[in-house]
Amino acid sequence: MRTIASRVMLAGLACVLAACTTGYQNGQQCKQKMIATYPTADVPLAVEATKIAHRGSRVVVEGSYKSVSRTLVTTQIKGGQTSTVKVATVNVPAAVECTFQEETMTSFRWLTPLKFAWVYEPVVEAEHE
Repeated sequence: MRTIASRVMLAGLACVLAACTTGYQNGQQCKQKMIATYPTADVPLAVEATKIAHRGSRVVVEGSYKSVSRTLVTTQIKGGQTSTVKVATVNVPAAVECTFQEETMTSFRWLTPLKFAWVYEPVVEAEHE
């Protein structure tokens, strides 16, 4: 009786570990696709988090990149006014979503920034027969 219970536990553990491995692999695949489709090499993308749904069926990879913000500031001075440009660096959030059927990516799309979401239509991977 004890050996049957041990075998059932080992089989269950193997299934759990296989699901964890699939989720991890799907997360890595989605992250690589995000980096590959990131449209500019001038500004590096920093990947910050990979969130994986049940058994890797849905993966969201979050990151950010730096962008320069310029603002025209007008200041009143004695006898008139002066204008200066204020420059700041801001972190812009970036995120993609991938869906999987087991280990096969079935869709990929940029969630943010909106300019990437508009440029890259959702990609549905061709089914393998």
